[in-house]
Amino acid sequence: MIGPTMMRRIRRWHLYLGVAVTPMLLMFAGSGIWQVWRMHSPKKMAPESSPWLLRLISTAHTGADLSSGVFHPSEPYRWLACLVAVTLLVSTVLGLMMAWRVSGGRTVALLLGAGFAIPVVMLLFG
Repeated sequence: MIGPTMMRRIRRWHLYLGVAVTPMLLMFAGSGIWQVWRMHSPKKMAPESSPWLLRLISTAHTGADLSSGVFHPSEPYRWLACLVAVTLLVSTVLGLMMAWRVSGGRTVALLLGAGFAIPVVMLLFG
């Protein structure tokens, strides 16, 4: 059982971790939308005619450089991406702990199960 003091600590860490990774998370989410709809693809739009900012943030997903066509992320960038990923994982677990405590295990378990199952089914069966 998580006591009130521990819950305050969890909420505080969840808040701090969430705020710290929000800028990069927004960049990945935005560029992910861009990638899912293949807006960078020549079939949809010539890369040169797509907005510069969207081309820039797409380089994190496509592995392409804006000028040379080859993207090799720097070592510091790879470490930053790993740190953001680990921080997101920790913050998500803390958020699940809070949700479990506040709303009860059954609702959280059902929503978590649906959150896993729906994307998998959609990927497998279109």
